[in-house]
Amino acid sequence: MSRDRVGLLLPVLTAGCILAVLDPRLLLSPTTPAGGDLGLHVFPFSSAVDHLFSSGRLTGWSDGWFGGFPLFYFYFPLPAALVALFAPVVGFPVALKLVASLGLLALPFCGFALARALGFGRLESGVASAVGGGFVFMESFWHLGGNVYSTMTGEFAFSISLALSILYVALVTRAMVASRRGGPIMAAVLAATALSHVLTTLAAVLASIPGALWRRSRPAVLTSWWLGFALAGVWALPFLVRAGEMGHLPWIPGTSPSLLVPVELWFVLPGAVLGLHVLWRSGPRALPLLTLMGASAVVLLVPSGLEMRDRLLPFWYFGIHLLAGLAVGRGIETFLETRSAKALATAVGVGGLLAALFVLRDVSTVRSFAATSLEGYEAQDAWPMHERLIEAVADLPPGRVLWQSDSTLAALGSVNAPALLPYWSADHPTLHGLLVESSRSAPFTLTVLGEVSPAPAKPSFRVWPDEARYDLEAGVAHMAFMGVRYYVTFTDRATATANLRPDLRPLRSDGDFAVFEVDARPLVTPARSGPTVHAGPDFDVVARSWFHRRGRLTEWLVESGPPDWPRATGDPVDWPPAPATASHGLVTAIVEEGDRIQFRTSAVGVPHLVRVSFFPNWRARGAEGPYRAAPSFMVVVPTQETVTLSFEDTWVEWTGRLLTGTALAWLLIQAVRRRRARNTASGKAGGA
Repeated sequence: MSRDRVGLLLPVLTAGCILAVLDPRLLLSPTTPAGGDLGLHVFPFSSAVDHLFSSGRLTGWSDGWFGGFPLFYFYFPLPAALVALFAPVVGFPVALKLVASLGLLALPFCGFALARALGFGRLESGVASAVGGGFVFMESFWHLGGNVYSTMTGEFAFSISLALSILYVALVTRAMVASRRGGPIMAAVLAATALSHVLTTLAAVLASIPGALWRRSRPAVLTSWWLGFALAGVWALPFLVRAGEMGHLPWIPGTSPSLLVPVELWFVLPGAVLGLHVLWRSGPRALPLLTLMGASAVVLLVPSGLEMRDRLLPFWYFGIHLLAGLAVGRGIETFLETRSAKALATAVGVGGLLAALFVLRDVSTVRSFAATSLEGYEAQDAWPMHERLIEAVADLPPGRVLWQSDSTLAALGSVNAPALLPYWSADHPTLHGLLVESSRSAPFTLTVLGEVSPAPAKPSFRVWPDEARYDLEAGVAHMAFMGVRYYVTFTDRATATANLRPDLRPLRSDGDFAVFEVDARPLVTPARSGPTVHAGPDFDVVARSWFHRRGRLTEWLVESGPPDWPRATGDPVDWPPAPATASHGLVTAIVEEGDRIQFRTSAVGVPHLVRVSFFPNWRARGAEGPYRAAPSFMVVVPTQETVTLSFEDTWVEWTGRLLTGTALAWLLIQAVRRRRARNTASGKAGGA
């Protein structure tokens, strides 16, 4: 077999090794994915497949978590769209598993494309792709993204976008030396990168700056920037415009310089140094890769105000592996051409270090970890108990659920497995869930989760509110106010404490869990005292202070409202009681259907609290508002007896669609023009 064929075969073999570790049998099993956050992505992805994408929309609303949250406004829609594409063929669970593994399997091929763009031969590029692909077996981190651990924990969107961003850097590199234009293709890849993850897109754009400064590639790179944004505009524009509606991202970034060189990289660094020497001979075309690696390393050391700066480290780790692979590949290629003992020693020496590394890396541990996620919830030892919980909740009348968080729930397949209850039973949304960045209610739901959990499971990289301490009296009051109807306990201590409270009614108990009913407030409540408008800045901060005044939760704090509502500033503790309203009124015929809420009221003109999360896309008919109310609900003032709230597209969504549609039309026109030009040239050549 020729060297070129071996080189072409190596990324295929590397992807095959990754696939073997993931285990095709588990990937194709119809069980529900479990493990960390991967098992929780099941709910929003299934909602998108069943309700959102089927109506031709990329973004929408879900009532499954947080009292409602904007679906795929602040998470990335391309992986979910791929799941929707595969699901009719292989079923939803298998489609989600396959898409979750795509980034890992694609990385060797994208690494090969980058090495080829750098000017290396097929054999050298194949070796580089094989070693670069070995990055996915790194064991030093569990949540940064790109490796098997992170991907099977739930960061599969990052893995997909990482591979796409490497491909984009390859196209930029090629544009620096190739004469033909590549802007549209680069734009499509950049748009796909952005639709998969924002942080990797930032890294890709940073890496492309040398290409934008290089005269030959400048037009293509600049075209890819504006056209890529336009192609992704259907999602990117709403994301940017609505970014202020995001909840606080609970992330503690790593800052230690030791993160740059974890112990397992010590075996790779000697080869990477040699690979850097080899790469340097590639001239200017090496600048995008070096910029990518340099930026991902330097950003780790920036001031602490920048969150998630360690999330770019996977580019540094991958680059180190790729450089080591280039050193081995160049050594083998040189030996085959010249029979040089020095080249052979280089290849054998670096290759030996890499071989030692992969011996030390316990791939069986990686495989076992992946298997836990891919086997699914149904394969866990605790599935019988989990199934009984699902059935017990499903048999209850509709209502919101909150559970006791505890590390022992990991036996279910994920420590937050109860957040998947709305997937198993659509009438039982949970107050808490996964995509905390998607809801400004999330900090409050985290607080309540801590108040009802004696020893809540707190992942090390999450920031929990300081006030999230076990206090069941406060927790019951907050659950009632937040509209939670059912509280589930799993430990003897939590169950015993709940049984002592007269405001919790036992409903189910089978030894492994207990379900209690909370005296939840209705979804829609007329005011007993008038709302008070916070007239100063930092509404979310003031709302937290207000939230902990349990005795005065009947008073409502709003961010804005009609001019006749009283205004106040400072700490709500110092505010005077709000005046009572003229009529309490009666609310009937309450209907909640995902993105539509309707009710009838006898208290026309009286403010009503709607216990559904606020978002600017909500529109009220038959009422003034909605206005944002603490913690992050809505207040409306009915102007007629029947009030309807609906989640609707605004100018933001329509402008985003217009951007994407215009970009696609421009690409089509350019393709037609190029084809006509080729046909004209062919006709002239034939006539001559």
